[in-house]
Amino acid sequence: MLTLKESQQRINQLADAMPHVVWIAEPDGTVTYYNKRVAEFSGAMQTPDGAWHWENVLHPDDLQSTMDAWNSALKNGTVYEKEHRVVMKDGTLKWHLSRGLPQKDATGNVLKWYGTATNIHDQKIASEQIQESEKRFRLLAETLPQLVWMTDHNGHQDYASARWKEYTGIDPEGENTWQQIIHPDDMSVIANVWGQSLTSGKLYKAEVRLKNQDQIYRWHAVHGEPVRNETGEITKWIGSFTDIHDQKTLTEQLEELVAERTHELNQSNQSLAEKNNQLQLANKELESFNYITSHDLQEPLRKIQTFINLLQYTTHDEKTTANYLNRINTSAQRMSELIKAVLNYSRLSKQQESFVATDLNSILKQVKIDLDLLIAEKEASISSSELPVVQAIPVQMTQLFTNLITNSLKFSDQKPVISIRASPVSQDQLPVSVEETAASSFVKLTFQDNGIGFEQQYAQKIFSLFQRLHNKQAYAGTGIGLTICKRIVENHNGYIHAKGNPGQGAQFLIYLPNGD
Repeated sequence: MLTLKESQQRINQLADAMPHVVWIAEPDGTVTYYNKRVAEFSGAMQTPDGAWHWENVLHPDDLQSTMDAWNSALKNGTVYEKEHRVVMKDGTLKWHLSRGLPQKDATGNVLKWYGTATNIHDQKIASEQIQESEKRFRLLAETLPQLVWMTDHNGHQDYASARWKEYTGIDPEGENTWQQIIHPDDMSVIANVWGQSLTSGKLYKAEVRLKNQDQIYRWHAVHGEPVRNETGEITKWIGSFTDIHDQKTLTEQLEELVAERTHELNQSNQSLAEKNNQLQLANKELESFNYITSHDLQEPLRKIQTFINLLQYTTHDEKTTANYLNRINTSAQRMSELIKAVLNYSRLSKQQESFVATDLNSILKQVKIDLDLLIAEKEASISSSELPVVQAIPVQMTQLFTNLITNSLKFSDQKPVISIRASPVSQDQLPVSVEETAASSFVKLTFQDNGIGFEQQYAQKIFSLFQRLHNKQAYAGTGIGLTICKRIVENHNGYIHAKGNPGQGAQFLIYLPNGD
């Protein structure tokens, strides 16, 4: 268990690793802690009593407004947030966002203030540049010549500006003329909007593509308003077409860019989540390896040392000597088996073999050949249905089948009967909830035996590293075989579950993505 000092050290290390200046203040506003990022500032000083003075860090023009915001937060116990310029070590000024949150007790009294100062200079400058660009764009758009038009109260054209002829190359002589320059895909939309405005007397607004003299369509925003007489009757309509082609194209490009960046961010988050899961799994495995180092591997070593010491004091009793040597040999073999099993397990995470079309019938046939002596010794029978071809790493599939069949042969107190069946299943038939990225269809492999079985409450424990339900004197094994099976299935983006009853055999269900 970590000591308070060690815990504080870890917190400080975490704060120092953050890309922000982290600070802590007392209820009265006295800053008592900064992480190492404060070294980037110029003017931050710590007095012998541990208090920090940060006023000289700020640009003089921003000091008063910052103090007002901070004092208001202290007075009201509310969130403190302020953008201001900070003097850096190199003398430059950088915009920062300072934010502080109060920690309160049950009665609402502030116990501590925790806050950060984040460098937002680049974002701030970029925002100001965008605003300036938009200002220049709006000014330019307002000064651009427009296609001005006028109609009577029924919508019949009365007038078109010279810019109309200059843009289109034709004189507006009626409805047919307008139809010649409007994009066919926009005709029904703009006619519908124009008709509603004529009927309701409301503003006429739409976007439409107009064809210029070069036979090129450019997007325009059309805006029309009714002109009314003293009695409120509409006498005319006056409006204009404004070229918005560049603006619309830029918007579409920005939307595409945002969509692209959003997709990249989602992929990055997914990758980060996967790495986090891998890290958690690695931590669990490390705990298991610590256990085996301190227990399982040392157990046979202690026996070897014990019997060697006994041999030193043994007289010329050949029977006793032979017994001790036999026990030493057994312990050495036990250690060798454990080391080999650990190495086999560790190699699974390092293998880089490619996924290829793998015939599981061929895999089963080879495994039965490899285990023929053990199968014959146990007088076991193994049957199977037609197994599928899946995208897999063949050597790992061989190891998976070998471990599962060996497990059934080992944990049996009668002639083993092993059945292997395959069937297709959809994603919604899986016994677990899966991510949206999982395959839509799976192959279900069922390994059934008539062995000693197990209590269902241990269905998850049997896949843990070095976990055994029986002592090794009754049933030999290292406690790694099923853990290797689980790792192999996970390497293939699949799932494995176990079912059992004491004395009624065990069933292992494996779900592998369908390679079709």
